[in-house]
Amino acid sequence: MQLWVPGRGGIKADIVLGHDDVQGYLDHPGTYFGATCGRYANRIAGG
Repeated sequence: MQLWVPGRGGIKADIVLGHDDVQGYLDHPGTYFGATCGRYANRIAGG
């Protein structure tokens, strides 16, 4: 799984932490990578 976003200077980077494919999650069901909440977590109006 990948999520490519542009960084400084327009260079794209994959920012997803995890297995390379779905099979990795199926083979290791106890693996927990945690959650990363940005500065806007719990700040969505009306949500």
